[in-house]
Amino acid sequence: MVLEVLRHDPASGEHVVISGFGPRADWLRNLDAGGPASVTVGRVTFAAQHHVLEADTAVAVLADYERRNRLVRPVLRPVLSVLVGRPYRGTDADRRHAVALLPVIAARPTFPVIGPRKRPARS
Repeated sequence: MVLEVLRHDPASGEHVVISGFGPRADWLRNLDAGGPASVTVGRVTFAAQHHVLEADTAVAVLADYERRNRLVRPVLRPVLSVLVGRPYRGTDADRRHAVALLPVIAARPTFPVIGPRKRPARS
C-alpha cells in the first residue's frame, strides 16, 4: 500500500500519514490489532511503533502539509471532499472535520534506521 507522508522528522525518523479510508482501513486495523508493524520508505524498511495524533496536532500537521505543498491543493481538496463527504476548502473547520473522520497516524522506528546497503561495484 502507498500512503502520502504528511510530515517526516529526520531526527526521530517519525513519518506521519493520514488514513484516507478512515479508522476501518485494513492497514490501520492490522496495526491496532497489535501485530508487528513495519514501514517502508523508499528502499528502507524498519520496525515501527505507531499512535494516532490528537485532533489539534493532526489539524496542525494537515495545515502545514497544505502550506508546504501548494501545488497539491487542486488535487488534495477534491479528494478530501469525497473522503469526508462534504466540500473541503482548507479551512480550520474543514481540517477539524477531516481529522475527526480520517485518523492521522505517526509511525516511529523502534530502533535506529540504517539505510539500504549498497551493492559493491562490479568489475
